[in-house]
Formats: sequence, C-alpha cells, structure tokens
Amino acid sequence: MMSFIHVLDGVELHPPVSDVSCSGLAARLEKCRMLTEIAGNYLDEGANPFHGVEACNEALEGHGSEIGSMLRHECLCTRAALLLKIVIAGDYCAVPPPQGIAG
Repeated sequence: MMSFIHVLDGVELHPPVSDVSCSGLAARLEKCRMLTEIAGNYLDEGANPFHGVEACNEALEGHGSEIGSMLRHECLCTRAALLLKIVIAGDYCAVPPPQGIAG
C-alpha cells in the first residue's frame, strides 16, 4: 500500500499516530508550533490564506488534544483571522465599488 505525504512550506504533514512517546510528543508539539508559525506568516505577509488555514487544520486535527491550550488557542485565532481574510477578500470581489452619490 502506498502512503502519500503532503508537504507545506517544507513541513511534512503526516496523519496522526496513536503511539505516544515522550520524544514523539515533543516532536509533534514542535511540528504544531511550526505549523502555527507558518500560518501566522501567511496572515502577516498577505500571501494565499488558504495555505495558512490548511496549516492550522493540520495542527488542530492531527494533534489538537496534545498541543495544549495556549498553542491551540493561538492556532484557532490564527485560523479565524485567515478565514476572515478570505471572506473579506471574497466580499470585495462580489460587491462592485460605490459609484458615488447621485444628486
């Protein structure tokens, strides 16, 4: 059976593993911290926010119960800001600019 590994900005995204060891937990925490940092960079740089949302989703879905409340909170807030950015960008595309006041 083949297994495909997704790569986002050089960070390999693996499915969650049920075996938890101390070194494995530390590595997953570091990976989630890096994914959250990458997502924050997408938010700050104005790049494609969908990539940042995917980074947050990977951290939360794969390791949400292991990462701790502070990192989870940061990741959730970053994802919310990225989603808001997507919605706002979509609104600007859908709504024509104002034409001025007709008098």
